[in-house]
Amino acid sequence: MEVKADKDTLYSSLPQSVQSNSSKIGLKAVRADFLKNFLKQTVHSDKKKEKNVPLEHLTVVSEVIENPPKKRKVEKGPRKHRKTMTHKERKKMKLFDIKKEDQIYEKYIPLHNLWKDYISDLLYSGDKEKSEGILTNDAQKLLKADLHGAIITVIKSRCPSYIHTTGILLQETRNTFNIITKNNKIKCIPKLHSIFTIENAGILYTIYGNQFKVKSSERSIRKFKTKATLDL
Repeated sequence: MEVKADKDTLYSSLPQSVQSNSSKIGLKAVRADFLKNFLKQTVHSDKKKEKNVPLEHLTVVSEVIENPPKKRKVEKGPRKHRKTMTHKERKKMKLFDIKKEDQIYEKYIPLHNLWKDYISDLLYSGDKEKSEGILTNDAQKLLKADLHGAIITVIKSRCPSYIHTTGILLQETRNTFNIITKNNKIKCIPKLHSIFTIENAGILYTIYGNQFKVKSSERSIRKFKTKATLDL
């Protein structure tokens, strides 16, 4: 004879006397085992890297996944560029113009004397007849030498008015020599189509302006190639 169990009786909890002695009679709680087995079946994971995750950590992991931390953006300030004056700005401000009261030849004689000491230490000052090889070496040094303060003379030029002009070199640009003459006049001589001479210890050096069109600051570090010397 079948007896139908009452629903409330079937799902009711065990008496307290049975729960306290459950380990003695072989009863085990299945709630924790059931949850672990359920999670293993539903959550995909690599078996090789599978680890037993405590149940109390699951809530923490879920909160991290749902609410990831926001990355803070690093505020970058504007880049500071060092602004230098352009050539037009320097020219407009007349930074390189020589004032009228400074255009006196005698004022620059001490500069010429300093240049003579400098060039004498740099170049050979001995007997020119017995030192052709040394003079060739001096020509290479002269290409990189600072010429400010030297007395420069124009011996040839396509412009006849420049010929025989001589004076102390005050400024050198890529394309010009600015000299002051004994008449206290500033002359701007173009290097192009002009030939100049410089004297040191009785030795006269010739400079071909067509091959000398380089800034003095760049000339000191530039490597010059040997080229055939052409006349005007």
